[in-house]
Amino acid sequence: MLGLDADPAWRLAAAFLLGYRGHTRRAYFADIRAWYGWCAGIDVPPPRCAAPSRGPVDRRAARASAAGDGPPVAAATVTRRLSCLAGLYEYAVVDAGLLEASPVVRVKRPRVSDRSSTTGLTETELIALLGAADADGPRSAALITLLALNGLRVGLASRLGRGTDQPVPHDEPPDP
Repeated sequence: MLGLDADPAWRLAAAFLLGYRGHTRRAYFADIRAWYGWCAGIDVPPPRCAAPSRGPVDRRAARASAAGDGPPVAAATVTRRLSCLAGLYEYAVVDAGLLEASPVVRVKRPRVSDRSSTTGLTETELIALLGAADADGPRSAALITLLALNGLRVGLASRLGRGTDQPVPHDEPPDP
């Protein structure tokens, strides 16, 4: 068996993933790993798994949307996975010159609401949080105000509290 560094499909994936950081890179890596695993399951080596036809990509997307091997996957997840594959195959065509065309270009993606499903604080909850922070002291009040009202990231706030702009070891820069 080839090591990952000797496998052209994984070299392609690694080169593609260099353009991403943090959460996006981890999510895209998981998406590519799942895609490559699925391709291996149908005995077609990636990245040629979908070339020149988009059929395998359509089948994979349909199976993920329906309850294929497990519970159905959210439309936003299917859309993200297809975006990852679109980027990977575009990279294979444009940057690496491995394929003539991307099989993902015309694959239909599920509709996703413009409204986020992520729950935020209600106005009442935010007022209570700001009040509790204010009661705790000026540092807490300043931190919670910056986090809540300015969208400051926790990692950046922790660096500012140390008086340095150097990243905290577990902290990652924001996604592009």
